[in-house]
Amino acid sequence: MADQVKQYKDFVAQVTDRLALPAIENYYPMADRPLAKHNGIEITGNFETDDDTTTGRLSYVTVLRDVNTLDPANGYGFAWMKGDGSLYNVYLVDNSPLANDLFISNTFVINENGENTWKAAAKYEILVNTIYSFKMMVGEDYSLSLYIWPANQAQPVTPLLNVGAPLGALSSIGDRFGIGVMGTNNCQWWYDDIVITSTVGIHTAVLYRLKARPSNFPVGTSATLNFYGYGIDGDSPNQLFGATAFIRTLTSGVWNWVEMGSNTSTNASDRMTTKISKEFTIGPEYISDDEFVDMLTTTTYATTSVTDLTTYYVSLEETIGSGVHVGGCADIYVNDPSKIVVAEQTINNITGIVELSAANGFLGPIHSIIDIQIAMVGDSFIPNQDWVYVPGDISNALSIYEYPYISFNPTLSNYKVKVIYRYYQNGDPIQTLMESDIYRYSGTSNVVKIMPPVFVRFNSIQFRGSITDSSIRKLLKDYVHSLTDTISLNEIINLLYLNGVTYIDIPSLDIGIIETDYLRQAQDEVTLVTTYTKPALSAFFTDNYEMVGIGRI
Repeated sequence: MADQVKQYKDFVAQVTDRLALPAIENYYPMADRPLAKHNGIEITGNFETDDDTTTGRLSYVTVLRDVNTLDPANGYGFAWMKGDGSLYNVYLVDNSPLANDLFISNTFVINENGENTWKAAAKYEILVNTIYSFKMMVGEDYSLSLYIWPANQAQPVTPLLNVGAPLGALSSIGDRFGIGVMGTNNCQWWYDDIVITSTVGIHTAVLYRLKARPSNFPVGTSATLNFYGYGIDGDSPNQLFGATAFIRTLTSGVWNWVEMGSNTSTNASDRMTTKISKEFTIGPEYISDDEFVDMLTTTTYATTSVTDLTTYYVSLEETIGSGVHVGGCADIYVNDPSKIVVAEQTINNITGIVELSAANGFLGPIHSIIDIQIAMVGDSFIPNQDWVYVPGDISNALSIYEYPYISFNPTLSNYKVKVIYRYYQNGDPIQTLMESDIYRYSGTSNVVKIMPPVFVRFNSIQFRGSITDSSIRKLLKDYVHSLTDTISLNEIINLLYLNGVTYIDIPSLDIGIIETDYLRQAQDEVTLVTTYTKPALSAFFTDNYEMVGIGRI
């Protein structure tokens, strides 16, 4: 990686040397992005410069930028330049460009052109061709703190610059974040690993989109929307309990959130008593153009910055009249990727067949096997050669009643192995819920099953840009798990470019699809070339184990 970075810097230096004409010596490069939150945030990252000029060029990191202004100093934040620590070279700025040739010492100021409207300044040694880390903190009242330190050292305890909230209104009111350099004189600055996070609590709200296809819910159908769960505001012992649910409703041509109801349930309440429900008739005032009924749930009080919402179960159901008894059984397929959890279980002295049961320490229902390794060593066994996954009762596949097992090659007898697997965390509580009298009619049998996964495997995404590897993984997981029918290669590429990726090595790009069915039969992996449409009774799935090929170049 270091060699690649050096080659890139050498290339840029050669290009700028070629272009080093007086007319373009002071160009203003900018990186600018929308930002939803500008106070109560923390901005971290790394920077480096090759600026070896006498007084140093100025690099700005600002929030509240105006979209109509491309001035690097636009906004509210900090500027810094190369310096040996004897001069003021770190500044607090507020929508005003500092003079390109500004020179400040303990006793005098030379300001031959430009403005001198910095609010505070500090000294810090910033050497050329050295990587520094920084942390810029914007308080809820827009107070500012700044830390700068060598990237290979620990963050200092005391801020380099720490100033209170502005006395008056901020002069820049925009919705963007940006990094820029003013008066570069053909010098370059590099920024990397920029991460912006909230430093204060955010009120928890969860949106549920429930598919209501006309074939299942024709217009005029009597339906019921249900939520089971509870909400918490604040820390113990002064917690307030309560959850509120809303349904999205079209009223006079405008979509609004209309309250369904609320509860005051706690974490100790019986789950059945946490229900919030609404009966309504299916029609265009409840179904969006893409055939969804939307429900929003949130904690009721929102009096603190610490809120938490726990959801047991949500459903959209056709309302059945009371007194009607239904015979037979139903398979109820659920898709909740957030509750697909990775677990490990060690087995001593395998003897050929190991049942994936609670008696052997396994949690269910089993979603999939990730890897089987020699315990303590970590070497992986080869699937379908050293071991084979054998489903249990096919009629109960993907449920807590399946009881699958692993058949090992006889040559592996007496090995101690570690099984890494995924399971559905809410399998037991939801199965219990669906077997309750409120859902199970006389003579019926309801079995809750995981939707058969269609694995999206990111075998190779090599990229450059401001976004981190972990942020890309979260971005792609959220994207994959939001899909209902089709996955698109172009959508993935565009999503990356819109979120901080500046370059993707397209020739090495490799995304695979492995389809499984309700009998746990897996198809061969295929490469995503354009789009891929999954079967109706399945769900796209990915996690960090399927993203081993994502990396920065």
